[in-house]
Amino acid sequence: MNLRISVFASVFAIASGYASETTFYIEPKGELGAPIMPPLQVHAPFLSQRPDAEFVLTSSAENHKRSGIDDVRLSTKDSGAKISSAQQWDINSQLQKKIFGGKVYIKSSIGDHATTFLIRGKNPSDEDVKNFIKANCKDHWYAWAIAQHESRQHFNLFNQFNTQEKIFGTPNYGAPDGWGIMQLDSSRGSEISTEEVYNWQANVLSGLKLMDKAKKEALAYFNAVKRTFPDKWEEPPTVYTPQGCVSKLAALDAAVIQMYNGAAVVRKLKTPFGTYTYYRSCWEFDENAAKGSRWRFKINNHDYVHKVVYNEIEGHIK
Repeated sequence: MNLRISVFASVFAIASGYASETTFYIEPKGELGAPIMPPLQVHAPFLSQRPDAEFVLTSSAENHKRSGIDDVRLSTKDSGAKISSAQQWDINSQLQKKIFGGKVYIKSSIGDHATTFLIRGKNPSDEDVKNFIKANCKDHWYAWAIAQHESRQHFNLFNQFNTQEKIFGTPNYGAPDGWGIMQLDSSRGSEISTEEVYNWQANVLSGLKLMDKAKKEALAYFNAVKRTFPDKWEEPPTVYTPQGCVSKLAALDAAVIQMYNGAAVVRKLKTPFGTYTYYRSCWEFDENAAKGSRWRFKINNHDYVHKVVYNEIEGHIK
């Protein structure tokens, strides 16, 4: 008895038979391009004849940087496994909307029935990404530009997955540890999840949370400077314009944009409890400078704010 993998798009069979290194795609076909797994079914008529038989699906990442992190294991013996009267194992119902990808291997416990295939992803439209970001960004109006800068691949703007022919559909990875549209990395303090690697909407939402965190840090820095130097304090500049740009940014917005990539100022300042600790920012305060000139924007090693504003917001890269 042979093992057959069948993949359906709507009611039309687009691939079936003896799958061997076939590639199936996570498709951006939900609301605002939400990702949807390919509907995978295993046809195994001998399950009714051999109740002791088991099918096991295992999946692992194609990129060794994700080795062990994105592993998935499903079985027809698992609680919640659905086998229809037609002896079809409905894998998707077992996933409970989980999105994953990589190299998939399905094997039967009886005989030599096995098959492998790939699950990769297709990118949502630029319009869907922009609309999704704008619907969720709160006051981070520049978030779409950060996403575009982070994931741009030549003329392809928002890329959760790679667009190059040889690696088409694999997760968009940027060294040393960036993933997806927002190029999330573990420097945030937690590992990047499988969902964030393969689900572009989850990736974007996590990126927006990092902007929330950066805003909180930037505000905490301003307040700490005020506490530490109450007699020297003056408000940060109303606007900041990166060199060579015409766009004017609020001081706080400039700080959040840069701190998404990395702070350039770290200083030990007074806490609300009277102790001292380190705060991060991109605004340098010189308490010894003349009044009206105590704040200076310090760019980081990547000149990140300039790139986001000049290339993306002002559109100098086409």
